[in-house]
Amino acid sequence: MIAEYAIPTLGATNLRDDDDKVIGLTFTQTSDTVCSEETNFSMTTKVFCSEDNLTQGAPQVESTVASKDGCETTVTLYHAAGCPVVNFDADVYTDWLYENQWVIGIIYLVAGPLIAGFGLQWFPYVTASLVAIFVIGITSSLSLALGWMATTTGTVITLVVALILGVIAGILIRRNIWIMIGLLGLVAGFFSGSLVYALIFSLSGWSSVWGYWLISVITAVVGCVASCYLGKAIVLLSTSLVGSYLFMRSWTLFFPGNYPSEAELVSGEFELDNEAIFWVFIGVFVLGFVSSVIFQKTRDVSHEDLDNYEKQ
Repeated sequence: MIAEYAIPTLGATNLRDDDDKVIGLTFTQTSDTVCSEETNFSMTTKVFCSEDNLTQGAPQVESTVASKDGCETTVTLYHAAGCPVVNFDADVYTDWLYENQWVIGIIYLVAGPLIAGFGLQWFPYVTASLVAIFVIGITSSLSLALGWMATTTGTVITLVVALILGVIAGILIRRNIWIMIGLLGLVAGFFSGSLVYALIFSLSGWSSVWGYWLISVITAVVGCVASCYLGKAIVLLSTSLVGSYLFMRSWTLFFPGNYPSEAELVSGEFELDNEAIFWVFIGVFVLGFVSSVIFQKTRDVSHEDLDNYEKQ
């Protein structure tokens, strides 16, 4: 008896035995060629682990089965390529995080108010951390879009590379105040684009991968350019915006189904359980943003690096 468990956001699916042990993987390729009125040609490949078969390009073909209408073909293979290379079951951790999003929500709940309330005072550390997280997220998203995370090995390599790039980015920008200010504006602009796209999606139902990236990139560029000219003022607005956004998103993870995640926005596969709660989340963001701007402006305490930059 073989069970198949879908991996959220991944293109492949692990094959497991009755003991839930990974024994291979399966994936489906769909053609653009129409087979019938409602179906295109497709082929599902199941690759079972066979440690003894190491011959490149020569898997043992167990069976080839076509559907009754001939549109779908399933090929079963045995080869070492189906064996997990790294003793790390990404499905378990991915599924656990997917089902327990409150863990990420707690991180956002703590980090959001700190960034929103003390972004000026802790400017270098907040900016370096945000840029590192941003680089990790973008690297993972691009790798996912290119299909490099379709296997456990690809997922592990992607996460390691993303983490290394994120840490390096954080260390490098910490040494350059003007780069920090520009990138902070860029990150805040990107978050703004995600928020704008979420509003468009919720109001009209329009969804598009290129639309999401176009809006986010444009707002990111605007934020970067504005921060280079306005300096401290944009840092105030950017940290308030990012912190308030993370705080709002923390509650969307505690009460899922009422606000689309970034992945759901891109895919368009999302329906609000309660539209009224969506607008409550938007209200929380607006209230948090305005409150944090007033709080930081009233305190008027900023890091010395930022003050020195303003004097130049």
